[in-house]
Amino acid sequence: FGHYFQNCSVNVVYHPDSLTGEYPEPGHIKSHQGRDIKILVLGAISKEKGADILEATALLAKKEKAHLQFHILGYAYRPLNEVIEHGAYSDVDIDEKISSINPDIIWYPALWPETYSYTLSEGLRSARPIIASNLGAFPERLKGRPYSAVYNWKSSPEAWLNCFATFAKDWKSQKSDSNEWHSIYCSSSEF
Repeated sequence: FGHYFQNCSVNVVYHPDSLTGEYPEPGHIKSHQGRDIKILVLGAISKEKGADILEATALLAKKEKAHLQFHILGYAYRPLNEVIEHGAYSDVDIDEKISSINPDIIWYPALWPETYSYTLSEGLRSARPIIASNLGAFPERLKGRPYSAVYNWKSSPEAWLNCFATFAKDWKSQKSDSNEWHSIYCSSSEF
């Protein structure tokens, strides 16, 4: 940095999230027997953050009767079919709103790398399983976290559905107190 900006005074500071301590580790995976799996996307979802792939995956899930329910806590750049929108939120009420939706998975379908992702911080704080695109900060911040996975950002709606089905299947095969999920990464040949 100093090489390119020699006349600048640089201060290195910790990210504000680091002041809150470590994020809670996800507890046991709750059973979803007899109900749809709720998948929540957080934030203002643009094309680059995956709004179109979210809608296409939700439409395919409905067509294939996949027993998945898609939610946005925030809003998309346009209305999305088969996605339940909960509207904007503030930092003060985000934890309460996530709890009231009670998602099984928080999904980050980004098609563009983020350097940090404040919405990922909110998801981590919720202690829920997380699936994210393998771009930007997601792989580094989720590495080694139980009940979390990264997946190819170029994946089709069919591949995302397969990823969610793999997670659901693995839920059933894991003991409720197991932390083995940290090693489960959905695979895709669409690199």
